[in-house]
Amino acid sequence: DGVFTATDRIGNTLSAPAAVFSNDGVETPYNDLTIDFDGSDVVNRAVVTALDGDTATATNAASIADYGYRTFTVDNSLLHVQNELDDFADWLLVPFPAPVFTSIQTSFPSCTTAQRNTLTTLDIGDTIEIEAAIPGTGGNKIQESAIEGIDATIDFRRGHTVRYYTSQTT
Repeated sequence: DGVFTATDRIGNTLSAPAAVFSNDGVETPYNDLTIDFDGSDVVNRAVVTALDGDTATATNAASIADYGYRTFTVDNSLLHVQNELDDFADWLLVPFPAPVFTSIQTSFPSCTTAQRNTLTTLDIGDTIEIEAAIPGTGGNKIQESAIEGIDATIDFRRGHTVRYYTSQTT
């Protein structure tokens, strides 16, 4: 037809990840991970207004001190009980940036033969899964990512390393 259709690049993938990276001793190990803390989703002041005019406001003082006011407002909420409005306002708060994995590097000598074989088949557009402990967040983060770039290096001292540049899919 000659019709070009563009779709969002961020969204759920349709297949299982082609590779899973984790330093748990089971999945493909990695030796470098780039993490961005994007503040664009920070909400440190939430205001909810019900249809009857009642309001609830939730704030996070530490986040406001770091990022200034980032307000999210909901007007004409169908909630009408004050404690429900308060709970909803609290739930809307996202006081600190969420970590996003933007690249991961692995070294072939640290991988099994099966893992190396999988790594050699990865290409731009493939989905991978990355699991990492994020300092200061109290736990692990698991993120599915689409490969947007590949950089391979062969070094006589370290062997073959590959860095995959990624974008978050979920």
